[in-house]
Amino acid sequence: MIKEVHKVRLRLLSGILSVVMLIQLVPVFKVHAGPYVPDLPQSGHVLTGQDLIPALVLHDFNTPEDVASWKAGTNTKEVKYATSMLNGPNSPYEGSGALEQVPDPVKVYEWRTIYTEYEQPKDLSAYRFLAFAADSYGWQSSADYVLKVKLFSGDDEFESIAHIRPDQWKRIFIRLGDWEGKHAVTKMEIS
Repeated sequence: MIKEVHKVRLRLLSGILSVVMLIQLVPVFKVHAGPYVPDLPQSGHVLTGQDLIPALVLHDFNTPEDVASWKAGTNTKEVKYATSMLNGPNSPYEGSGALEQVPDPVKVYEWRTIYTEYEQPKDLSAYRFLAFAADSYGWQSSADYVLKVKLFSGDDEFESIAHIRPDQWKRIFIRLGDWEGKHAVTKMEIS
């Protein structure tokens, strides 16, 4: 009798484990991500380079006050001042601080946005490029990560797509060119 009870329990336990293991396969077929654009190309007016020697500094992120001028946008939990990073390169690009975006737990292909708005519009008409260094945490070091930068002049917007690699600073140069709004930039978004 005891042997029979053990056999029934063993069959029941085996059945439950089999069902649990089969259930683990189901999510693989049910994964849904945000809108995915395979091979999202870098904008033609976006370049990369080595040296950043700015004629005008809009933000250097070396103080908590400068970082505080940026706000959490879509799919972003918070924006905070950081003096070090857990992943490479482990330190700010230049100076003592960096802006760190803390994202909401969203699908991998959904944009996570931060932004700043200028009380007085910034006149960038004397400058050919908007230049900055960007880094991202990442677990796929050989994959391209995509950065979207939008400049606004009232309702007019100028969008740029740049490719970066995680765990390293990449210098990005956005050619402002003939964008008519560069004389009065009212907002900047980075996703």
